[in-house]
This record gives sequence, C-alpha cells and structure tokens, in this order.
Amino acid sequence: MSFQPLFGLLATIREVSAGNPQARAAIGTNDPEVAELARAFNSMLDRLEYAHREQTRLILQAQEDERRRIGLELHDEAGQNLTALLVHTEILQQTLQAVPDTDIQSSIRTQLEGSLQQLSKLAQGTLENIRILAQQLRPSVLDDLGLLPAFRWLVEDSMQRLHLRVELHIKGIASTTHPLPPPYETALFRIAQESSPISHAMHRPNKHT
Repeated sequence: MSFQPLFGLLATIREVSAGNPQARAAIGTNDPEVAELARAFNSMLDRLEYAHREQTRLILQAQEDERRRIGLELHDEAGQNLTALLVHTEILQQTLQAVPDTDIQSSIRTQLEGSLQQLSKLAQGTLENIRILAQQLRPSVLDDLGLLPAFRWLVEDSMQRLHLRVELHIKGIASTTHPLPPPYETALFRIAQESSPISHAMHRPNKHT
C-alpha cells in the first residue's frame, strides 16, 4: 500500500494550519478510502469557511447597525437638545436687548451679551460637529440613494472640510440606484472612507484621491 495519498492529505492539513484556509486535499482514485477521507476533509473545510464568512458578515452587520443607532441618537437626541439650547440662547439675547439701559449696568450688559454670543457659537459648532459625526458613522445617502451618491458625498465632504482638491473616478459600477447588495455597498464605502483624505488628514495633509 502506498502512503503517498495520506502524505498529500497531511500536507494539506499542515497548509491549512499554517494559515491557508483555501487549501484543499487532492482526491485521487487509486485508494477509495483515502479519496473518501479527502472528500470529507474538504467538505469540513468548506463548512468552516462558510461559517467563518457568515460570522464575519454578522459581525460587520452588527457594527453597521450600531453605527446607525449611534448616528440616529446623536442626530435626534443630542442634536435636538443643542437646537433647543440655541433657541433659548436667542431668546435670552432678545430679552437682554429689551431691558432698558437704566436697569442694568453697561459693563454687566456687555459681559452678558459676550457670554451669550460665546454660548451660541459653542452650541452651533458642537451641533455641526455632531451632524458631521453622525454622517460619518452611517451616511443616510448610502441607505437612501446607494453607493455612487455616497461616494460623491464623501468627496464633497472631503473638499469642504479639508479644502482639498479631490477627484472621483468610478469604473465597473452601474449608475442605477443600489446596483449591488447592501453588504457589498457598505464594504466598498467603508474601504473608500478609510482611504479618504479625512481619515489621513493628520498624517498626509496633501493627499489626493
């Protein structure tokens, strides 16, 4: 009996253990029992690979769901609270302006007006930062219009925020809305987002894509 088929199966096992999950055992016809063992081993590898892909998909989906949830909370709760703060600040400013000069010292009025303006500016800046962060977490344009509009939004966002010249070149993707399954669109958008100038602005301020 030749042990060469078993040695070949052992070599495949070692290759998989070394980090190559795509390796498969060769199925010969000389020894039916070894061939059956190779088929069983390959089938096990196929199931493990499928389980790994499914687990990865579920993890990525959970991450996207969490991004979407946090983005909505930032937009709905924190955004609304800051908007209410801006409204109350404006009301206070108008109320202060309506107070006669004889009822409040000039220095105190100036101090209050300056504090209210600073508070309004801080709230506006924080509101804008929250809006940007919510969009970065999960841009609504990706869900509503698809991948290509999301790419265009990413380019425009990079140009506006970093004042960089950014060019977008797309090949091989149809221009219709949602031409790819949502997981593929999400994966491609995240790749583009991670390689965008915004992600590397601190390290490579002159990068163009």
